[in-house]
Amino acid sequence: MTGRNERDTCREFVVPRLVESGWADSFRTEYVVRSDLATNTTLGGDSRVDYLLEIVPGLPVGVVEAKREYSSPGQGLQQAIEYAVALDLPTAIASDGHAIIERDLSTGTERHLDAFPTPPELWDRYARHHHLDEEARSALSQPLSQTLTNADGSIRQLRYYQVVAINRVLRAILAGEPRVLLLMATGSGKTLTALQLCWKLLSYWRAVDAERPRRILYVADRDALIKSPLNGYFRPVFGEGATRIQGHAVMGREIYFATYQSLKNSNDAESTFEGYPPDFFDVVIVDECHRGSVPGSSWRAVLDRFTSAVHLGLTATPKRDENVDTYDYFGEPVFEYSLRQGIEDGYLAPYTVRRVVLTPDAEGWRPDPGEVDTFGRDIPDGLYTTRDFERLVSLLRRTDAAARHLTQIFRDRPGRAVVFCVDSEHAEQMRQAMVAHNLPEVAADPFWVVRIVSAEGETGRRQLDRLCDPESSSPVVATTSRMLSTGIDVQDLKYVVLFRPIGSIGRVQADRRTRFASVPRQRQVLLRDRGLRWRVCPLLRSRLRW
Repeated sequence: MTGRNERDTCREFVVPRLVESGWADSFRTEYVVRSDLATNTTLGGDSRVDYLLEIVPGLPVGVVEAKREYSSPGQGLQQAIEYAVALDLPTAIASDGHAIIERDLSTGTERHLDAFPTPPELWDRYARHHHLDEEARSALSQPLSQTLTNADGSIRQLRYYQVVAINRVLRAILAGEPRVLLLMATGSGKTLTALQLCWKLLSYWRAVDAERPRRILYVADRDALIKSPLNGYFRPVFGEGATRIQGHAVMGREIYFATYQSLKNSNDAESTFEGYPPDFFDVVIVDECHRGSVPGSSWRAVLDRFTSAVHLGLTATPKRDENVDTYDYFGEPVFEYSLRQGIEDGYLAPYTVRRVVLTPDAEGWRPDPGEVDTFGRDIPDGLYTTRDFERLVSLLRRTDAAARHLTQIFRDRPGRAVVFCVDSEHAEQMRQAMVAHNLPEVAADPFWVVRIVSAEGETGRRQLDRLCDPESSSPVVATTSRMLSTGIDVQDLKYVVLFRPIGSIGRVQADRRTRFASVPRQRQVLLRDRGLRWRVCPLLRSRLRW
């Protein structure tokens, strides 16, 4: 017997039987696990769960994979198991419309069923699988916020891994964990995840004790990491319940946003965070927690003040030697979503790396005997390498060559770009070089290329807002140092240019310190222009030659 095709089987048999078992309004069809952009897949051929069984939106408890009539339900079971594992669920079910087979991932048992399990049955299994008490069951079953919408007016839905992240963090907090770490790759939506987590927590607290005020502090080390989530996510959802701390302690809100700098004064005066009682906050969310929160940091006192609160660290940086203190503080992540997984799932864009090596970087640079800088001072003798450039010595023609090379790339394949430079002054030199090589573009749009650094103040912040706005035609190229290194969402970004050393910086050698003992500050040696020519070498490497 061939039987009905899969679509007809679902309509005539699977859906009616789900309704009979109590899932009338509690399942979602064709739930996306992988985006259509995915190229390398890990979950088999299909990217959508046929039926996702939910207790409330955002709280799935099982998956159902449907196959055509009489095809044998076992053909879909392995696929259902893969989806259940990805979604952190204990129940995987497959059906051909007549027969039903189930795998209980908690016990490893499989059984044939006469009907689909009911919502209470799968909810109880989920609770046992994740060791939930009544408090945790109540918190997890709070619905998600439906306030944020997409450009077309549809409700902004969470991706599958964001749902898993929220539920894992909630389970850890309600299990009494004092510190929790969430590791999600840049661009995977930590802010939206944090928003819905806060919504569910506050909804639960209001439900169990509406008279007791509950408060969450969201802290970061950069203004942009506060401004974007506050204005773009939390205020549209929480309204006046979300506020920012600036200059003095604000009371009477649910969610407070602040930078470390705004909370802790650099002088001996009382810091702003000391205006809050130590038990004022219930949860402290630390964005980019691998910076600023480590022991010995001048801002660590902010976290030490609120030790009674749960400290939730958000980071995109896996454990490395330089951030081991962060992992020692927060512990191992309760959930990880890596860049590789994001690319495989199709939610993060795959990338290619093109390496360009300039001759001074490949071979080093040594000044001629008696050569002086633009101020007429002798240049200390020695061989200067990549880590010296823009710190101890600034080769202006090196910057010009890089700008000329980038200009050609951008003209061949236009797209928005961010150029990371060594520091603020180097970013200005790069901006000037890009202007010189792109006069028609700059004449048509004065903001075609801009520098976005903290020294630009409000002007820089306005340009940053325009850079992050996909509806804005400019800036097309932004030069920066560290301001855009993390936490900035540029949806249509095409190029990330690293015109600075990457990796650990190491100590400056003693002979280099001696050579520059008479130089008041680094990077004060500005060399006179030298003629420059360049050629493209074979294979994947380009070299710009003197």
